[in-house]
Order: sequence, then structure tokens, then C-alpha cells
Amino acid sequence: MRPVGSAFDAIGIATAAWLLAGCATNFTNSTTALGWIEEKGNPRPTLEKFTVCHGYGCANRTEVRLAAEEWRDIRAEFAPPPADAADERERIKKAVAKLEVMTAKRAGTQADKGGTLNAISLPGQMDCVDEAVTTTTYLVLMQEDGLVKLHRPETVAWRGQLFSKMLPHVTPVMTEIASGERWAVDSSFFDNGREPVVMPLEEWLAGWEPPNFQF
Repeated sequence: MRPVGSAFDAIGIATAAWLLAGCATNFTNSTTALGWIEEKGNPRPTLEKFTVCHGYGCANRTEVRLAAEEWRDIRAEFAPPPADAADERERIKKAVAKLEVMTAKRAGTQADKGGTLNAISLPGQMDCVDEAVTTTTYLVLMQEDGLVKLHRPETVAWRGQLFSKMLPHVTPVMTEIASGERWAVDSSFFDNGREPVVMPLEEWLAGWEPPNFQF
């Protein structure tokens, strides 16, 4: 894990603290995925329309209406049905990446870079809160359409805190129904359109990051 000082020195302690404030609020009243979405100020998502967060801490919200053929492309990722839970997780990764590309055309987030502090001056950036709300939205839509059957979207999980070696970070979570194992589904490490990491939540909470990741 990188020392926090280098990130703060780059843009100033006050600015960094403000940008990380949303990610640092490691508390939620919600106990469900839908509760988290609504708690962050977005309406319940449907296949007809849903909301994408961007601009850091859901400062900006874009209502998205996918064309029928776009959602058919998402359904195609789950045909034939996954053989097991591990297979379903791989399908989820591909579907989330496709949805990021589709929604970026509406929300202007095509150039979103992985991380929170490393590209703050670029337009269309998303922080961990934006990513967590939006990815949770995708998981809910896939479950409600009957595409995801072996996992259940949950409320989010946090790790880290301001001015510590592990910076604040939040991730969507889903539970494997048969085993009860919880999985992080984190797209914020990567640029728009890249597949998210799906990994055991315990490993994510311990501070996992991709190699050479710049927060």
C-alpha cells in the first residue's frame, strides 16, 4: 500500500480531504443494494431508465435509457446460463464492462481513469462513490432481469480512512447464495470499460490493489 502523503502532496491536503470525504463516510443506514442506491439520492433503477453517478460523490447524475438492442447485448453475456457461481461471476464482469461503455456515451464518462486522485482535472471522472452506486445499479438490474441468479447484490463495504496508510475506499458487494461468501465487485481501480475485479471481500478489505495502481 502506498504512503498516503505522496497523494496528498500532489494536490494539497485540503483538496484531497474534500475529494475523499464521500469515500471516507464509512457508514450507511442501508442493508440492501436498493437501499444504498436510494440513500445516495438515486431513484430505484429499472430497465426503462436508471441513474449514473459521476463528478465525485454523485455530484452529477445522468438519467440513462438504453436501447432495447443494448440490453439484449447484456442478456447475451448470460446465454447459455452460467454453469456455476464462478462462471456467473465472470459473466458479471463482462456485463459491467459493457454497461460502462454504453452508459458513458450518455454521461460523458468515456475518459474516466481508474483511481480517485490521480486524474481529478480530467472531465468525466468518477470516484469510488460514483463507481459503487453505478455498479450496484448494474447488479440490481441484472438480478431483476433474471440474469444473475446465483448471487445477490448487497449494500456496500468500506475500508481505510483519511490520513492513514490505507485511503478511504468503498466497493459494491454481492453474496454467493449457495455458500454465503461475499464478493467485492470493484470497477473503480480501472479505466472506463475495463472489467471490474471480483474477489473475496475479505481480500479486498485487507487492502488489495492492482499492480502499479495510482489512487
